[in-house]
Amino acid sequence: MTRINDGLTARQRYYYKNRASCLSYGKNYLKKWKKKNQEKVNSYATKNYRSFLGRLKKTYYGMKKRRSVNIISQVEFLNWSSRSSKYKQLYEQWKKFNFERFLAPSIDRINSNLGYTKNNIQWLTQSENTIKENNERRHQ
Repeated sequence: MTRINDGLTARQRYYYKNRASCLSYGKNYLKKWKKKNQEKVNSYATKNYRSFLGRLKKTYYGMKKRRSVNIISQVEFLNWSSRSSKYKQLYEQWKKFNFERFLAPSIDRINSNLGYTKNNIQWLTQSENTIKENNERRHQ
């Protein structure tokens, strides 16, 4: 490659000159792909994250990822949650409002220093849980 007085190779100059159009091409390609495959994307999300059982499994996975010790078993958690009237109420509200993230059912530890045990967890919306967490951090 030949170098011109700016110290860049021709390939580097071409890249910097066309970088903006490459980035916009990538964004446009992604938009077109999403539009074309919207049905697949929606069905996957509905099946895995927005279904009654899918939401519970995703929540349990998050609990296990955050805290591996002192945690309720998955079977016990699924049984406890599926019988919980609070979870059913929150799930129906979330579904009614087209799965808005701030209304998603979220598990909360009553005492943050303890693990995810049956006596230490409760269901809240995502926004309630975030507000609670922020208040706890301010008071520490």
